Amino acid sequence: MKYITFLIVILLCSTPVISAAEEGPRTGTQLLEYCKDAIDVTDHDGHDYLNAGFCMGYINGIAENTVFLQDTLKKPLFCIPNEVTLGQEIMVVVKFLEDHPENLNQKSLYLAMEALFRAFPCKK
Repeated sequence: MKYITFLIVILLCSTPVISAAEEGPRTGTQLLEYCKDAIDVTDHDGHDYLNAGFCMGYINGIAENTVFLQDTLKKPLFCIPNEVTLGQEIMVVVKFLEDHPENLNQKSLYLAMEALFRAFPCKK
């Protein structure tokens, strides 16, 4: 039962507000494109600011929601150290997506969460 509640909370908390003009990334391929733009923007070589902003909000939303989930489930999914920046989190997700091209057709939420889970495991 806790697992189902967890999945429902994840889905509700991670559903981005979507404008009519921009749907946002649905797959790893789209998320990779958006987050590459975010890295370019932070490196001042900017490409698409809308995509970059969406990626930044998307990854930050996932990371911030884990704090809520940790309080709810009493067990964190991953543990991002306080000194890690949003830019570093984005680079972790981009590297994961580039290292696993066979998974790019999967849901972007699951791929981003898996990338953060693998990069920032909680110490037991």
